[in-house]
Formats: sequence, structure tokens, C-alpha cells
Amino acid sequence: MGLAAGGFLRLFQTFLYALEFCCASIILGIYSYFLAFLSRRNLSISNQSKAVEGISGVAVLYLIFAVLLTCFLGGVSFFAFVAIVLDVLFVGGFIAIAVMTRNGANSCSGYVNTPLGNGPSNVGTPSLRLPCKLNTAAFAVSIIGA
Repeated sequence: MGLAAGGFLRLFQTFLYALEFCCASIILGIYSYFLAFLSRRNLSISNQSKAVEGISGVAVLYLIFAVLLTCFLGGVSFFAFVAIVLDVLFVGGFIAIAVMTRNGANSCSGYVNTPLGNGPSNVGTPSLRLPCKLNTAAFAVSIIGA
């Protein structure tokens, strides 16, 4: 009975880490696009965008190892303690990402605030509607990740 329950818990924890990995990688991809776009056009990059990129990048690296370690070293006390500490830190990181991407909670029509600029959603190259929707996705996924 205990072995089956322990296996189920390990499998469930691996699932949660995999879900969080997907969330972090989506945010990393979106903000990599934003930073590449701004960099190619020699535009200034806000510290918030750099922070979102950094937090999500570190989360992706941690979660790759967390999924592997949970599968192979689950149940070892030292690794469990380290995982708890890092999990709490990354909950804070995902909350910080949600705060930094909170403009994504607004409507993507009319005047929008995006990492690529502010203005009417139907003006610009590219239109600011796409970056607004991507920022909304990053906001939603950061809440799921937290």
C-alpha cells in the first residue's frame, strides 16, 4: 500500500513540475520574442522585461532538473528539503512575473500597454494587439505557475 501511494505521490509531483515547466517555458518564449524584437530595432528594454526573462529562464532550468530528480531521487530527505525551499522561492518568482505582466489583464482593444510599446492596439509594426495578447498569455500562465 505504501509503495503504491509513494509512487502515486511521486507521479503527481512530477506532473506538477511538468505543468510548471510548461508555464515557465511559455513565458520564456514570449519574452524572448519581445526582447529580440526590441533588440533588433535598437529600442530600450525595460528592466521589468529583463526580470521576467531572467526569472522564467531560471525557472525553466530548475524545473528540468526538478522533473528528473523527482523521478530518480524522490524521497531522499535532503533533496526534498532543497526542493521545498526552491518551490517556495519560485512561487514568489511567478507572483513577481504576474505583477510585472499585470497589463495583460486589461483589454487588448483601444489604448494598450505592452512590452513593445504603448498606443492604440491597431497601430504599429507589428500591431500592438499581438504583443498585448502575448502579454495576456504570459500573465495567465504566470498565475497558473504560481
